[in-house]
Amino acid sequence: MPPAQDTLASPVQFLKGIGPKRADLLKGLGVGTLEDLLYYLPRDWEDRFETRDLAHPPAGKVVVRGKIESAELQPFRGRGLALFKARVPCAAGTLEALWFKRMTPRYDVFKSLRADITPGREVWLVGRPENTLLRVTDIQVDEYYGVDDPHARLHVDRIVPVYPLTEGLSGRFVREAVAQALERASDAAPDLLPPGIVRERGLPPIGDALRQIHFPDTWARREEARRRLAYQEFFIIGMALALKRRQTKEAAKSFL
Repeated sequence: MPPAQDTLASPVQFLKGIGPKRADLLKGLGVGTLEDLLYYLPRDWEDRFETRDLAHPPAGKVVVRGKIESAELQPFRGRGLALFKARVPCAAGTLEALWFKRMTPRYDVFKSLRADITPGREVWLVGRPENTLLRVTDIQVDEYYGVDDPHARLHVDRIVPVYPLTEGLSGRFVREAVAQALERASDAAPDLLPPGIVRERGLPPIGDALRQIHFPDTWARREEARRRLAYQEFFIIGMALALKRRQTKEAAKSFL
């Protein structure tokens, strides 16, 4: 049974969509409680605001929103591969969205795509340009989200956190798990800095810092949060060293 009320020590297993198997995978990353998730900090962040110019796309990934015009599966004979592609008009032009997969007789590798990528549905697509010499016309899709998906805005049209992962855990899964932990427990995180230091240094409250380090509203807010958490870390290290020196002195006195 899940705990009656969320606390920082609540197991991550009881968050929606996790369960025992994924909880074990998270444990391998050192994440067992809501507090662990709050402090499972991103290793990087991506600019995933909507791409408006396909002639000069941003480096790395293209992010577009559009309504699917057509979709079809194209097997490649003799290669064991197949291509699922969709034609998607968007604000910047019209793209061919591509998914390459290796076929297997055991199950239909395109089952979820055929269910999700259907003509008339509006989606967000995140992918890598196939051709950047002139103008992007094709992208290999890494992630897609229905515009009607309530979690879509955790992953697109914003600054998106990138986490260390392990096999069996996707970036999408970790982002949604962290978002749940922030909603349930970020305001319960103890502020380990004295209030005077927080005021003097102009640092944000710890709850705000945790929310902005994971899902920053702007790059400036991300930097404020990073500064706040770094200052707290140095403060804790300084306190630990001071305590260690005090214990060493007391131990030395006991031998006199």
